Amino acid sequence: MAKATDVIAVRAPQAAEVPEVVLDSKGILHMTYGQGGPGDGYYAQSRDGGKTFTKPVRLNRSPDTVTTGMERGPKVVVGKDGAIHVVWLGYYKKGGGVWHTRGIDGGQTFEAERNLTEVKPTWDNATVAADQDGNVFVFWTGQWPGLPNEDPNSPVASPIIMARSTDNGESFGKSELVKHNYLGRACGGWRRALVETATCISPFATGTRASVIPTF
Repeated sequence: MAKATDVIAVRAPQAAEVPEVVLDSKGILHMTYGQGGPGDGYYAQSRDGGKTFTKPVRLNRSPDTVTTGMERGPKVVVGKDGAIHVVWLGYYKKGGGVWHTRGIDGGQTFEAERNLTEVKPTWDNATVAADQDGNVFVFWTGQWPGLPNEDPNSPVASPIIMARSTDNGESFGKSELVKHNYLGRACGGWRRALVETATCISPFATGTRASVIPTF
């Protein structure tokens, strides 16, 4: 019989909204969160299981540009050599987009954010995945040239779009449409992809059908 594990609630720092956490192989708890809508994104870490956190570091250099609310907020993953990758949706009244930054000094500082999108005008459901070989995958949903804006069978769903890096987030290729063997589209129920040696598996919900389908 499996042994029961105590679940302890930990209050996130600075009245965090939509916190996201990742535990790395060294036992460091990495947390990102937003504050305000629109507002700013923050990063903090804990080395004692969430009892205490470091002083939060603001992620976005341009203030009040991070979309926060419901499932939307900064998403975090730890990649090669401990690089901390964070993505978020830009506030639509300030240009929108999907933004990436990374910290390569243990989370003390983060690089200036960059917009990974060229296709306009809609973006949603941004998330990020990375492996230990330097691959970083940023996913989001949105409109794509040449495709109808809505799927009549699932009007709340959209195509999945991706930007990828093979150098641990130093640079990213152009955004591309994710191809999968399901004829429908994805909605906000989908989350982080799983990455193993540059192969992505990303479960997603399909709008009104609410199915969960893996993509490869």
